[in-house]
Amino acid sequence: MDDTSTTTARPGAAVLAVAAACTAAAGAIHFAMVPTHGGEDPALAIGFAIAGWAQLAVAVALLLRPGRPVYLATALVNAGCVAAWAVSRTSGLPFGSHAGVAEAAGFVDIASVVLEGLAIVLAVALLVRPALGATWGQASWVMASLPVLAVVAVTTAAIVSPSATDHGGAGHDHGAEGGEHDHGDVAWQPLDYATQRQLTDELASARAATEKYPTVADLKAGGGRRLGVFTPGNGAHHTMPVEGVPIPEKGFDLQAIMGNVAGFDPANPPIILYSGTEDTAVPVGVMYVVFQDEEPEGFAGPNDIWHRHTGVCAVVGADGGVDVLLPIASDTTKEQCDEVGGNHMPVTPWMVHVWTAPGWESTDGVFSHENPLLVCRDETTGDVATDFARGCQGLA
Repeated sequence: MDDTSTTTARPGAAVLAVAAACTAAAGAIHFAMVPTHGGEDPALAIGFAIAGWAQLAVAVALLLRPGRPVYLATALVNAGCVAAWAVSRTSGLPFGSHAGVAEAAGFVDIASVVLEGLAIVLAVALLVRPALGATWGQASWVMASLPVLAVVAVTTAAIVSPSATDHGGAGHDHGAEGGEHDHGDVAWQPLDYATQRQLTDELASARAATEKYPTVADLKAGGGRRLGVFTPGNGAHHTMPVEGVPIPEKGFDLQAIMGNVAGFDPANPPIILYSGTEDTAVPVGVMYVVFQDEEPEGFAGPNDIWHRHTGVCAVVGADGGVDVLLPIASDTTKEQCDEVGGNHMPVTPWMVHVWTAPGWESTDGVFSHENPLLVCRDETTGDVATDFARGCQGLA
């Protein structure tokens, strides 16, 4: 039986226009991601560029040389992009500076995946029905113009969205999409009466926790240990004593050090922030730690800004405390950590600072990542990203 009619059939131009618009738009989003990742992750930037060029190529081919090979290529290229996205949001990509770290989904990447999904559906439909839309009249162009305009609008919104410029790192949703070192504080969002009352009670519990150990000496006597040194804006982190959970003599198992914290409890923060590491240092706030993949719900309302760090290199020091050997916000690799004799932690748990101690309330807000009141005693300025390992003398 002669089937040349099915192999040479050409679909309607409107169908091809929508399919090409979807795959080209997804490619445009990938191109927009290249400069964002170029400085911090060249491998990922190259991957975005390859995806963008491939999607642009099949979009052009759909318009100029439609046929089964092009439809198949369109489906495969976009399916590959969707699969890579799914891996990056579940187990993490196997390469790049954030290898093995699952990233949070945001508007820009979801928009791209939706466009790719539409392109796959249309490409498969054309494989099944090569003459799809061939009999449509001129009115089909009017109907096709609507999804094409929608694609243009979504693509523009994705490219200019804040998540396109901050894309790629983990971070801290409530505050940042993906970028897990972006601790930019956001404007306080007003709460309804019931939520505000709940938050007030939760912060009162956190404040009570800061008063349990009025000095570092008291904390140490109870079994607590320091986590790093004093750094400007962050203070000095110390673990709350956990009965029956000794600090490991070697290695760096943060979950063991924290007493296998299971979840968020406002009344029991696992870390107290002090004005220094000296025995006379006083509490300035607390920090909560949650070991889970998704960002915790945390305090009532949307104003608590949770964050994570990737590539932390640390070791248990001679005094039983934890020493961070390399800058904490520099995505240290395991090889770099091995060179200095440290223990590499690919990604930390979720964390949030709460500045509740009387007289030490952060001028940037109770949930701000950094507290401007915490400065080096010698009045030198310090940058957390570069000076965290070294620190400075606190305000004990």
